[in-house]
Amino acid sequence: MKEAKKDGVRLAKFLAAAGIASRRRCEELIAQGRVCVNGQAVLTPAMNIDPEKDSVTFEGRKVGEEEKVYLLLHKPAGYTCSARDVHARKLVFDIVPDRFGRLFSVGRLDRDSEGLLLLTNDGDLAQALTHPSRQVPKQYRVSCEGTFTTEIRRRMLNGVFDDGEFLQPQAVKQCGHFRGHAELLLTLCEGKKREVRRICKAVGLQVSKLQRVAFGTVELGDLPTGSWRHLSSEEVEALRKISATVLPRRPREASGGIPAGIPGGEAKDSPVRPQPAKVSPDSRPRAARPPARSPEQQRNERSARRSPGNRPGAASGRPATDSRTRGGRSRDV
Repeated sequence: MKEAKKDGVRLAKFLAAAGIASRRRCEELIAQGRVCVNGQAVLTPAMNIDPEKDSVTFEGRKVGEEEKVYLLLHKPAGYTCSARDVHARKLVFDIVPDRFGRLFSVGRLDRDSEGLLLLTNDGDLAQALTHPSRQVPKQYRVSCEGTFTTEIRRRMLNGVFDDGEFLQPQAVKQCGHFRGHAELLLTLCEGKKREVRRICKAVGLQVSKLQRVAFGTVELGDLPTGSWRHLSSEEVEALRKISATVLPRRPREASGGIPAGIPGGEAKDSPVRPQPAKVSPDSRPRAARPPARSPEQQRNERSARRSPGNRPGAASGRPATDSRTRGGRSRDV
């Protein structure tokens, strides 16, 4: 095969976009000699092709770029977000039809959680939406057992440490509160493993139900549990726009607070409390301080205290006695 073209699409990426396998698996298939470009076997994945001009075949079958699919699924509780898992009884990909080919989830929801889950074969968009630098917001409705207070909300916004990781929601809103129970709406931008449950546990709340209701600009709405629908072209374009901008990660001060001027960091939620002014010992009024004595005056005062007239009993005419001896017996000072 002639040397690889400098422009075009990476061969493994083209095969993955066509639904053959994951990009890493496609690289292995190329190394095994199962992929041909323009009738010649290719043994290295380090080459680019022009999909409009080059003919690519896999095991004798022509490969074309797969049509992009964007689905919104209302994931039920008890389903695992994995293409295959020998330990899982139910997989989310069992809900959608097989005609869509190989799909993968944009982010994950743990098995006990439910709500909005995006499924697609567009790897570039999925990576952009889940990358921490994009700071795409995700909203969760959480049912908690425990007492929710303003102080707990402040602690959540300040951020908590759990298992060596710093976890911090962008916003916390209380939707309802009953005795020993609270309904919260949490907004997060990073999506660490079981982040919502870990945040709630760190402040003494036990999650009884967790549902994702929004991902970026897409909302779950009234889609029934276990149902799915296609995203509209407007929804896909809005997701592309929100994931195209790299945002700086929210800075965290030493106290764990969020500086004002960024989302979720309004002054009213700032945890930084005003500290009392430190008063120096030298800042008291000068009149209240005794005048400084010279070394000569200090020596004269010590000599006066040691003179016989100033010893105990001198004024009454009785002989002065040592305070440690009385009646011929010693006693402790």
